[in-house]
Amino acid sequence: QRVAAVTEILGSPEAQEAAGWKEAPEVTSKLAVDLLQQDAERATTWVGGLPEGDSRSWAMKNLAANWKNLDPVAAGNWVNSLPAAERAEVREYLKNPGN
Repeated sequence: QRVAAVTEILGSPEAQEAAGWKEAPEVTSKLAVDLLQQDAERATTWVGGLPEGDSRSWAMKNLAANWKNLDPVAAGNWVNSLPAAERAEVREYLKNPGN
């Protein structure tokens, strides 16, 4: 419930930027993964709406890594739907998640 409330409040890119989300990739990633546990479609929509930058990048990578453990087919389909540069970045992370 709390995750949904936070993502609802910070749903717009303007609100996210005002809250300093570009400077808090670990928070954004955690919220994305927590939201994934509740609703994968909403998690991907929310992450896709984040402003470009480290927060969005890390949220995408961590969302994909966690989703891969829950539903590898759905996670793979989502990764394949990403724009080319983001898709390549997420795929590389999935190969070497510690880097």
